[in-house]
Amino acid sequence: MIILGVAFLGLVAGAIWYVVTRGRHAELVTERDFDDTYDDLVHHGQIADGDRDSDWKDFHAWQVRNEEERRSWEEPDDA
Repeated sequence: MIILGVAFLGLVAGAIWYVVTRGRHAELVTERDFDDTYDDLVHHGQIADGDRDSDWKDFHAWQVRNEEERRSWEEPDDA
């Protein structure tokens, strides 16, 4: 369980880095890209192969929330 938590935090840190470096041109990570990166991390022994579907759902929910928040900062209010 700890390994999965560390793996998830690593994926989240990577996603944050991606969003910060890409700025307003950031795109949401697709499930295919997530799977490719997940496979690469497992192959190199950086994470243990766990519950990929649950990890994807958690990651995707996080990135959607983050995207909505980022857009609210960048889009001016019409008030």
